[in-house]
Amino acid sequence: MRSLRTFAIGAVTVALLLGSLLLTQMDFAAIAGAASQLTIIPLMLAASLLIAGALLAVLRLWCISADIGTPLSFRDAMLALSLGQIAGAISVQFFGQIAARAALLGRRGISNSANIVMATYERAAAVFVSAGMATCGAIYLFGKLSFDIEQGGAQFLTIVAGMTCIVIAGAATVWGRYALPIIRELMTPKVAKAVFRNALLTMLIQFCTAGAYVMLAHNLSPDTTIQNLIAASLVVMFAASLPISFSGWGLREISAVFVLGTVGIAAAVALTISIAIGALALIAVIFVAGAAVVSTGELTDDTPGSGSQRFELTNFLKWALPIAAATAVFFQIYVPTGATNLSVNLADPIAVLGGMIFVSEYGRNAQWRLPGLPFFAAIATLILFLSYLHGYVDFGSNHWASVNRLLGWLIVLGYVATGALVVAKGGERGAVLFAKAFIVTAASIVVFWACIIFANRIGVVLPKGVLVEPLAGFSQNRNAFSFGLLMAICALPLVLPRQRLAAFTILAFGLWVSNSFAACGSLVVVAGLLVYFRIMSLRAVGGATLMVAVAVALFHFAPYFSEYFGARGGDFNILVNFSARESSNLERFISLQGGFALFLQHPLFGAGLGQFIESQTIGGIPLVIHSTPIWLLAETGIVGLLAFAGPAAWLYVREFARRDFDPISQVIVLVLTTFAIMSEVHELMFQRPLWLLLGVALFSQASIKSSGTVLPRVG
Repeated sequence: MRSLRTFAIGAVTVALLLGSLLLTQMDFAAIAGAASQLTIIPLMLAASLLIAGALLAVLRLWCISADIGTPLSFRDAMLALSLGQIAGAISVQFFGQIAARAALLGRRGISNSANIVMATYERAAAVFVSAGMATCGAIYLFGKLSFDIEQGGAQFLTIVAGMTCIVIAGAATVWGRYALPIIRELMTPKVAKAVFRNALLTMLIQFCTAGAYVMLAHNLSPDTTIQNLIAASLVVMFAASLPISFSGWGLREISAVFVLGTVGIAAAVALTISIAIGALALIAVIFVAGAAVVSTGELTDDTPGSGSQRFELTNFLKWALPIAAATAVFFQIYVPTGATNLSVNLADPIAVLGGMIFVSEYGRNAQWRLPGLPFFAAIATLILFLSYLHGYVDFGSNHWASVNRLLGWLIVLGYVATGALVVAKGGERGAVLFAKAFIVTAASIVVFWACIIFANRIGVVLPKGVLVEPLAGFSQNRNAFSFGLLMAICALPLVLPRQRLAAFTILAFGLWVSNSFAACGSLVVVAGLLVYFRIMSLRAVGGATLMVAVAVALFHFAPYFSEYFGARGGDFNILVNFSARESSNLERFISLQGGFALFLQHPLFGAGLGQFIESQTIGGIPLVIHSTPIWLLAETGIVGLLAFAGPAAWLYVREFARRDFDPISQVIVLVLTTFAIMSEVHELMFQRPLWLLLGVALFSQASIKSSGTVLPRVG
């Protein structure tokens, strides 16, 4: 309860700060005028519908708890839902909900992992069901949903096709045989019935909320048709269901102003409706909490699906989340947010969930390969936070400092924990399975794009925007893509010798096509270490190099052969393009020079996060420092560089001494060497594949020792 009080005080403080900021942007006169038109009957009807929706949500939670094998009493389900919703209303919804529930359910013997799974299950059901309902509403309002091949549609289809092919490749070669028994267990009438029941309950909850919207909207705008109000409400509810807002506040209000505006409702009226719904929803869960407090009924023995055979979803996720992250981490997409595009890695939500499960299950007793690793992580986090405060006091803040660096670092820690999760659950077997999935994903991406490039070279006409030179895979940046391929090469010590040659050849070809000098230079060093560690023989590396050269020649001369069939080959350049590097080299030189000058001005503690990008632009585009050590020196100073580089150097020395008998040591040395080389001319601190693979390696000490198994090596 002391932890809950501390959380509540912090959440209320944040809520007041954000609320004050929100209030400064509101037109109080217009909102007050609209609110004065609300009458008691629509308000009571809307409140009744929201209370009914809250009770249906309690029923859904009660059912879900039984479905995952941790049944709750109905009274506990009422308390858990209401406390979670109230905590979410004064904090970031998803995390506040989990924290409040943990304080209650922990005393009922429910693990934190089960609590996280239940909250995720609820949120996923809400997002998917509301997405379907919002689609129907959008089609009704706008007549159709457009899909323009020339305006991003082709790229979207390429991502979908690539993800499909890669998942199929991973299932066929790595994890399919392990997932098949689980899929068979899931494909039962009992599970299907549970999923359908929860989806139906979610739909009823959404209809209750939509009804509340319609009641208030019809009261304030009686000329708008009921059909339009229902359709618009469904779209607004989808925005509010996304777990990226402050308890729905923000996205709900913005979407309400936009969507309700399309049916003729003024912005002030739409904002008033949305605020009223948020307030009434909070009152509804408070009512449920009060009902739970005065209730004494216990229904644990009658919970549905509480028989002896239960599907252990939590244990499944401990395997599935790291493997899913190994696949999704190579997909970086841009989400439009109005003024700019937000870069999002598809594995980020997976890493957050996996990290939460790892911390709740293994955090207290975790034995890391590097002694004191949690302490070093805490110091690095503190350094970044203090640097952010330093920058905030000096010049304010910017998106790069607050989201990319500060929030990004917390997500990076989630990747480390997610990688460790598969080892904590599966030991050495888990580490090997992850490495195979990681390598197969990277190699499959190269093969997928190689097919597209070859099709272009022989004259197949591709939609605009599908193939961009140089190749960036699905990472939106060639250097990020090539660094991910290098990380896959660094994982080769964990797979069988007969698998290494093919993987190395495919990944090396991808590095060539990515046209990254830094990556190709790093590959030479990594290949030398692979030979030195006897992971691959010199003959095998030479053979792989020859095969890459043959493939490059075949792709280069493909257009000449296609002319015999009357086709004109595409213009994707398979060779190194030196002319395209002049502008990027100029930007890099300017960033390195400016970053070092900033370090000289603030040598000890740096100039603060975001200071450099705040003042440096080229052609209106913010310029980042193209070097990890110089970035750390410029914005966090010598103290910040030592906080990150010190533990890394100690880890490198320890693992290099164990390289001859431990394949995990070889992986760590390869990873740190690659990062040290390539980060000199690129900022790679927040590249997700690095931290995901390190998480697996840094938690593998106990399993390797206990198994007594030596992974296969050459020689």
